[in-house]
Amino acid sequence: MFTCAHKTNIKSLRITNTFVLSRMLVKALALPLLCVTLYPQLGNANNTPPYDTYANERKLYLDAKIALNNNDQPKYQRLKQQLNNYPLQPYLEYTELSKALDIRRLSKSNSQYGVTAVAKANKKKITQFITQHKNSYLGDRLLSKWLYYLAEQKNWPDYKRYYHANVKKTDLVCFHLQAQYRTEGTIDLAAVDKLWLSSKSQPKACDPVFAVWKKQGHLTTEKLWQRYTLAVNKKNTSLAKYLKQKMTASDRYLADLYQKVHSSPKDIREVKAIATTTKASSFNDASLQHVIDIIENGLYRHAYREPEEARQLFNRFKKTYAFDNEAMQRLNNRIARQLIRQEKLEQAMPLLKEMDTENRSEQVEYLLRKLLAKQDWKNVQQWILQLPEEQLTSDRWRYWKARSLEELTAITAIDNLSETPTAIYQRLSESRSFYGFLSADRQKTDYQFEDKPAPVDQALINRLKNSPAFARAKEFLLMEEMHRARTEWRYAVRGLSTEEFIAAAQIANQWGWDRKAIEAMAGAKYWDDLNIRFPVVHSDIIHRSAKKHDIPSSLVFSIARQESAWEFDAKSRVGARGLMQIMPATAKETAKKARLAYKKGKLFEPAYNITLGSHYITGLLEQYGDNRALAIASYNAGPHRVKQWLKRSNASLPLDVWIEIIPFKETRKYVQNVLSYEVIYNYRQGRESNLLTLAEANSIL
Repeated sequence: MFTCAHKTNIKSLRITNTFVLSRMLVKALALPLLCVTLYPQLGNANNTPPYDTYANERKLYLDAKIALNNNDQPKYQRLKQQLNNYPLQPYLEYTELSKALDIRRLSKSNSQYGVTAVAKANKKKITQFITQHKNSYLGDRLLSKWLYYLAEQKNWPDYKRYYHANVKKTDLVCFHLQAQYRTEGTIDLAAVDKLWLSSKSQPKACDPVFAVWKKQGHLTTEKLWQRYTLAVNKKNTSLAKYLKQKMTASDRYLADLYQKVHSSPKDIREVKAIATTTKASSFNDASLQHVIDIIENGLYRHAYREPEEARQLFNRFKKTYAFDNEAMQRLNNRIARQLIRQEKLEQAMPLLKEMDTENRSEQVEYLLRKLLAKQDWKNVQQWILQLPEEQLTSDRWRYWKARSLEELTAITAIDNLSETPTAIYQRLSESRSFYGFLSADRQKTDYQFEDKPAPVDQALINRLKNSPAFARAKEFLLMEEMHRARTEWRYAVRGLSTEEFIAAAQIANQWGWDRKAIEAMAGAKYWDDLNIRFPVVHSDIIHRSAKKHDIPSSLVFSIARQESAWEFDAKSRVGARGLMQIMPATAKETAKKARLAYKKGKLFEPAYNITLGSHYITGLLEQYGDNRALAIASYNAGPHRVKQWLKRSNASLPLDVWIEIIPFKETRKYVQNVLSYEVIYNYRQGRESNLLTLAEANSIL
């Protein structure tokens, strides 16, 4: 059992340390008064570890919150006076001032204590708080409430005074435009245009702005049509219906046709009849553009299922209508992609060659993966050269250039090669990356890790640590209020320079907040500090679990690093939980197989999560004959998808090709990352390893 005096450095608080992230332990370390109960040997607060600067104030703060919520003003004011230098004191003040602006609560009171009277009485405090805490989380929140109050009171001069460009809420933006018009008699037309051209119905606060804008004659036929098409494309039928009512009879006919073709793309043939029987010159300029919009949208959607017919129709339409370059590129891009998807590569290739290099890059990569699946090395070599410079020189396509050359030269000699496969592999092997490690394996050379700790600027670290947002983030971290800790951290790192991001990463690392340390190093684009980017945490749990399940501990480290970046309470949009991001249903099934009691709430506990994750990955390794690439892909995308992909490859592809042609970009990157991270985690723990085992490297899938 840990004691309150277990360590004197805040790194002992590492949320990702031995055993579970014990909520009791963190609070015991963070709140020494609890230690009196839990750890009586400490006796009093004088034993507070030196890193915990605000232990006494933290207890007072929690008591003050309770007093404020209970409206115990004498006790609250007495406690508040003792917290003037405490980082979270602004939260108490914010709560007080927010109550003064709670329109719904105060409007139910009598006029003496109603919203106007209370807000006016606190105006000075409110505006001082907003100024003092500008660009902070609390400052921004109170500013929003203050602006809503000013708009409610139609106090446009003050609204205009306190509003600033960082305010993003649409209704507050519209209130600002109202304030501008009421105080200056003018309106920002570009801002209104931007608000109008939305597929969503805008808040009622925008109605007066639109009314002025329309009255001044700025609602043109074109802007009405543009918004209509946006609404149809986003399936906002009520808005589309409303906008159509504002159109002329001829435009309503075209609007109906747009919606019909959008809903049933094959009905583009009806537009084809218009195009062949009606000359473009018979339309006015606005209607002509509307017809072109119908054709473009219809062809784009029709190309999903019928790319060949869409291309034929497009060629005919081009004889009558003038499509701009953006429309041409968009349609060609779509048609080419769908031809490639349907394995009609020969038809797609000429179309890709007609396109701008930059616009076709995504589809050229898609084509290259199809060619790799066919092991058509000659075309792989030729089409790599069609990539733009940035992709052409990337590790990925340098590797595949070397691989294709290697395969081609194994069949026949190629004269006048500007680069040999060996030379390309040699240069790539100097890179700490998936393709760098693959290249080193093909050359049988050592991996290069480029392990260079970031420079330490202690003065900068101290300055950031002592800044209000960092101090608040630390306090919430110690109190284990993770949502608020993350919010304050997000504000703390906004707009940091490269050097400041590095310092922030080092601060988070000192605090044991690995996820934020990793993110901050990424913000600095400093990739070579492997200690911070690949922390060896939960080591005892992971080694014990890996040994029990007879799997490499490096695999568990790597999956946890990729899945959650060591955030114990991570929860994905689809519900995956914890360090190894296990779905509750999968966890329940795995717990049953492992003969463990299943408790959904325990998925955020590192030991429980790692145990279940290790058991699950063990089952996948058994299913795929210890092929980690397949097991990792299955962990991310599901066994059913890996089964489909294996069926499609039909035991014909080398493993590096199979990984490269994984249809899901996320899964492809996931497999490459986890395999690479394994190499790095083995290096970090003083062990040698290969990216692929001999059996994996020789496997044909």
